Amino acid sequence: MKKNNCSLSGLLTLIFSLSIVQVSAQIEIDEKLQSSGYTQSFDSLPMYGTQEWVDNVTIPGWFSTETTIVAGYGGQKVTPQPGLYSLGDDTGTPADRSLGATASAKKRISIGLRLVNKTDKAINKMDLSFVIKQFRAGDPSNAVKVWYKAGKPGEATLADASGWREVKAGHYENQITGNQQVRPVAEHSRTVTFSRMSWKPGSEVIIRWSFSKRAANGASLGIDNLVIKNFSTK
Repeated sequence: MKKNNCSLSGLLTLIFSLSIVQVSAQIEIDEKLQSSGYTQSFDSLPMYGTQEWVDNVTIPGWFSTETTIVAGYGGQKVTPQPGLYSLGDDTGTPADRSLGATASAKKRISIGLRLVNKTDKAINKMDLSFVIKQFRAGDPSNAVKVWYKAGKPGEATLADASGWREVKAGHYENQITGNQQVRPVAEHSRTVTFSRMSWKPGSEVIIRWSFSKRAANGASLGIDNLVIKNFSTK
């Protein structure tokens, strides 16, 4: 009987632990982050090799449609395989990483950040800024597009086909064409203001970056130096 009690206790502990992981699966915008803002440099990403991508673990709060991440550099001499990449510049500071992808004509690759409003008021406005870095040229059809979606925590997924609001000011369509590395790495800054959000306390916002292309040569594109700030209830 004592043995069964121990087993039950262990099971309850496991269930409790799993519930904690589920609840903490977003970046919590509390009063502290509302004041200081959220930043992400992506420099914790791997510099070498191929690793498993684990949602909300590889980078807390971040998710992807892919299950592996490959460390790549602008010095690659061949077009990289489609997939999720930790991108860096082998001619500069390789520890400076970007989170990005090389898409294929048949498959769109998405990454996303989940945020939950942990304040006691609805957030109606916030500012997002980030840099799109291009490590390899590609066909003009290569693009990064930004969307966001609000709802109950954990309810939406990056693969959802509907319910997204397009953020055109965050988009990037390839401007460097060809099939070669880009040196120096090209940087394109993006600044977006989200307004009239009505982001209620306890609800979630997902920001999604989708990498796509329609033709043969895939560009290596990544996002870096992300900042979300100026949360406003007005």
